[in-house]
Amino acid sequence: MITLLVLILFTVSGFLMPYQPYLDIFNNLRLQIIVLTLIILLLAVLIGAESCTFWSALLLLINVALAGVSFYFVAPSAPAASPFLRVMSFNIGKNSGNLSQIEATLREENADLIFLSEFRNQEEGLLDRLANLYPYQVACPQDYLCQIAILSKYQLQNARLNNRTFGIPSNITAYLNIDNQEINVIGVYLSRPTESNQKQEISYLINEMFRKGESVIMLGNFALSSWSWDLLRLQEKTGLLRHRTLGANWPGNAWFFPWSFLVDHIMTRGPFRTRRAYTGHKTEAKHLPVIVDLAGS
Repeated sequence: MITLLVLILFTVSGFLMPYQPYLDIFNNLRLQIIVLTLIILLLAVLIGAESCTFWSALLLLINVALAGVSFYFVAPSAPAASPFLRVMSFNIGKNSGNLSQIEATLREENADLIFLSEFRNQEEGLLDRLANLYPYQVACPQDYLCQIAILSKYQLQNARLNNRTFGIPSNITAYLNIDNQEINVIGVYLSRPTESNQKQEISYLINEMFRKGESVIMLGNFALSSWSWDLLRLQEKTGLLRHRTLGANWPGNAWFFPWSFLVDHIMTRGPFRTRRAYTGHKTEAKHLPVIVDLAGS
């Protein structure tokens, strides 16, 4: 019963997120709350605990309904469609010292467009080694703190890099021209949910999207799960659709379900469908890469 009360408290706290933004951390736990509530419900039914059965069933219903909202903002699937563009978001902050597995993964997945977060200055040799495969690159200079980079097989036009300041996330904007189709690209690296400026960063991205055209790819480390109300606010205000909802990519070495989350996201607006979406294999990095094969309309 104590566990059930804690789960009720978590759910109620998530509803208070508009008043205290850091409480969105409890909405990030939506899937974990559902699984634990379902276990409690099954146990309550087995032992005949009527009160516990009622409250756990009600809590389960509420959380399933809230999770269902996230699936409204999912891009349409087209597994049989011809591939258009392979996109990757990869936080390469390391658990161990070298980049050999990370570099091997980047080469193996062979994405057309890659956004790297927690990219540090001392890792610039990585970009040099990948220059033949990715001739178009934008990365933070040494005196910046943004820790991001974009690698592309297509020319990055009008590229602009923004260092992180209060209310503005680290981000790179550019556009690609592929088959005479102009595609706006926004790579982002947001603050953690416990930091007070994350809500302002989401508002900044909403305003930035109003300046973009109809075809947009936004990708990066949002530090928010698919169930976050702030992430849903971004999608609802901008028309962005998510290409992967379930699964987990952080921490990259997690083996215990309650502590694993999908926090890197690839979202689009415009004529894009999901041909395939998956997470790559484990490397030295703290996160698993998230890869999406986009199909056109």
